[in-house]
Amino acid sequence: MTPKQILQQFSNTIERQFFPVDAVLEAKAQWPAVWPLIEQLMDQFIAKEELTEEQTQQLFFGLLLIADLAFGAAADKVFKLCDADDEFCSDLSELLEDTLTESLPTFFYLLAQGSAQPLIQLLHSHQAGMYVKAAALEALFAQLEDLSSMGGADVNATTAEVSVAAQCHRDLMVAAIPTMIKQMVVQKQDYPLSKLAYFCIAFGLDQFKLDFAVLLRENELDTDVIASQSVNHWQLSKVKTPLASGRVETAFDIMSLQHWAAFRPRATNDEVVAQLADLEALLRRPVKEISKPLAGRNEPCPCGSGKKYKKCCLG
Repeated sequence: MTPKQILQQFSNTIERQFFPVDAVLEAKAQWPAVWPLIEQLMDQFIAKEELTEEQTQQLFFGLLLIADLAFGAAADKVFKLCDADDEFCSDLSELLEDTLTESLPTFFYLLAQGSAQPLIQLLHSHQAGMYVKAAALEALFAQLEDLSSMGGADVNATTAEVSVAAQCHRDLMVAAIPTMIKQMVVQKQDYPLSKLAYFCIAFGLDQFKLDFAVLLRENELDTDVIASQSVNHWQLSKVKTPLASGRVETAFDIMSLQHWAAFRPRATNDEVVAQLADLEALLRRPVKEISKPLAGRNEPCPCGSGKKYKKCCLG
């Protein structure tokens, strides 16, 4: 299978219903030859050139492969590509689909390769969308979590060296957070702003307690993301850090997408839809009302007509 044939297989999944296993395996085996074709599509997207549906699907799989391979050479262009509006029906949301909210934190974490700078740059951007910024926050704090637990350190590094690395990363974040807050407020991005409040509490960045208390009073935070009580008391009932919670993974497996409903055979999905339709029809069946008689058949009718119940309202 040639690189162009691989991309054609990716194009054929526009209607989904199947996952291009062979094409994905071939793309990984021939990545040095496939990458230039993906890079060209990335350049077109970054330049805001319109892509066809087929090209969009090819780029979608290209990005998944970049994450799967943790291909650092593509990192700069991935971050540039994501530095854009991600609202519903935007070019970026149409390209990434569910990976925008589900897998992007992992993509950023893998491609940043321990560097906070590309993530901070996204978080300071005046054009990056709220889901992109939320993903960048997850990746940034995952880096700190990794360093703090020695997970990201050299196996030969001493505890002191790890502590210094973690403190340097923390200091860099602390210096960058005020601008993050300012930019998110300007863009009215309460979702990532609330996530930032959550992580500041979770990682003990107490110097921002007053800032977020003010933002809460000014209705700048999303209380579905972080409870008012958590901000006021600067305490979380349950801490879910990015790595420990699984929101950020230390590896990405493109083959996991085979389990997406969109890639299942249509017959399988049709069976599920039919079962749901049967259940819905059952739930909508009218319920026959059974009521107790108001009086005995031979007793006077309760309506006051003077007739027997069986000769009056019962009939």
